[in-house]
Amino acid sequence: MKLLFSLIIVIGCSLLGFLYGDKFTRRSAELCDLEKILIFLQKDIEYAYSYIPEALIKASSYSTTIFSEVFRDIGNSLSINAVASVSEAFYVSINKYRNSLNLKELDFDIIKDLSQGIEEGDIEGQRKVFSLSLSRLRSQIEEAAEMKKKNVRMYRYLGICLGLMVVILIY
Repeated sequence: MKLLFSLIIVIGCSLLGFLYGDKFTRRSAELCDLEKILIFLQKDIEYAYSYIPEALIKASSYSTTIFSEVFRDIGNSLSINAVASVSEAFYVSINKYRNSLNLKELDFDIIKDLSQGIEEGDIEGQRKVFSLSLSRLRSQIEEAAEMKKKNVRMYRYLGICLGLMVVILIY
């Protein structure tokens, strides 16, 4: 009975370590996916002269993460005039999916700045906004990759060690 109880504790703590460490992996993947979407969105707006709502809906099909739903939601909100502006559509949709995303506040700020920039100005202004946003996003991707490299293994081992420590302290 003690062995079973000990095994459950170690497995439970290990699982917690793996789940917490996985947040870093998911953030990195989501940021890379966001970069891919923004590049497609930029090209679609600049070269195909697509309207922003239809470009957002098209861009959502290139996503493999929760951003697919986020961008589809933004595009649909704009298409049916459910919101007054692009930045409001981004704000509503991001807040709707905020708990499902593994992003930091700085990542959300990049999205917010982008949404305010693409609704203002001409193609050249939008090009500058996309360029700045992608540059900031790339630095966040690098930081996320570094954090992933450092923290994933640490939290996994920490979970296993915590489980073993609890078992040792109990017995």
